[in-house]
Amino acid sequence: MLLRIKFVTQIGIKPWGIFLLFIVKIIAAIAIGWINNKYYPLNDYWGLNKEGFLEYKLLISNPLAYFKDITTSHYVDPYGNFFNTVDSYWNDLRTNIGIKLLAISNIIARGNYYINSLIFNFFGFLGYIALFKVFIHCYAHKKKAVIFGCFLLPSTLFFTSGVNKDLFIFTLLAFYSYALYFILNDRYTIKRLLLLLLSAVFILLIRNFLFVAIIPSTIGLILSSNRKFHPAIAFFGIYFLACITLLFIDINCTDFQPLGIISQRQNDFLQLPTAGSQLSMNLLQPTLKSFIINLPDAINHGFFRPFIWDEGNIFMLLLSIELFFYQGLLLFMFFCKETYDKKTNPIIWFGLSISIFMWLIIGFVIPNIGAIVRYKSLFLPFLIVPILCNISTEKFERIKRIM
Repeated sequence: MLLRIKFVTQIGIKPWGIFLLFIVKIIAAIAIGWINNKYYPLNDYWGLNKEGFLEYKLLISNPLAYFKDITTSHYVDPYGNFFNTVDSYWNDLRTNIGIKLLAISNIIARGNYYINSLIFNFFGFLGYIALFKVFIHCYAHKKKAVIFGCFLLPSTLFFTSGVNKDLFIFTLLAFYSYALYFILNDRYTIKRLLLLLLSAVFILLIRNFLFVAIIPSTIGLILSSNRKFHPAIAFFGIYFLACITLLFIDINCTDFQPLGIISQRQNDFLQLPTAGSQLSMNLLQPTLKSFIINLPDAINHGFFRPFIWDEGNIFMLLLSIELFFYQGLLLFMFFCKETYDKKTNPIIWFGLSISIFMWLIIGFVIPNIGAIVRYKSLFLPFLIVPILCNISTEKFERIKRIM
């Protein structure tokens, strides 16, 4: 318990500041719960909470069945189809992990969504703290920018505050980044190693495509952290080799075809009921030619949507304005870029490579703007913090005086 308190308090933010940041997160948690309950009756958040309460009843009535059924598969191929979204034990497991945890939380909450949300957000807030510790170690002189980029990005704050897999994934990725970074840059400890391994395992089980992304990024970080390789060379080189390897496997292995898995994932999403913010997409074929043809649309969807003029409600408009603001920040950074004596910290390349990979996959697979924004939001801090911290205050003030 004392270690957890130290983890939260020893970050260079005063206790009242930590408290206020946590209150902001709880407000976001209440907001996402209330909005979804009022306007989207069939949402994942309240549905998962309901399933969690049913699982709680199983826990107290038959604890053996509670622990046993998470390993039970009812499919013809019991433990195959690891990357599939239908007829797959592993796809069900992504949700079942959250339901099992909710059952434990319901020992206190008794099915109350908002109490469960409070409990889960205690855990989620630790992920924010972990990410802050990484970035403040890189940008010690840019504390305010790091606080804003780690704790206060609207869409990230909103979508990682619900009782949903997004909260878990963001927190696990933050824990993984924290453990890996400080193992390489501070010292190796058993606790950090366990945190790294547990985070990686749960990322693999809950969102396997993200696990695929962190493997080459981790190798790139290790290679560039010893200063023998420039980060750009290390990360581009590793991802290039990874792509070549996956293409080789796709062509020569009939049992595991990466392009086929991605195209099947897109097809599964297209089979879902049409949403109000549905995008028109070409059906991906499991060929390199099809992926190249659809690459411009994937970049458009993954990196630039929603546009301000896209149809939607006021909520979608606010999300598009937020994205437009970030794009403006990126352009502004090039005019007011900070000048450093040393090269960019490799952890920045680590976050950028994972984010770009995942945004590209999202662009290829997801046909719904609302879902695109939600999935993209998990990676925004890895992109926005470096942008904010690379804007020179002195150059900015100089431009203001000229204007």
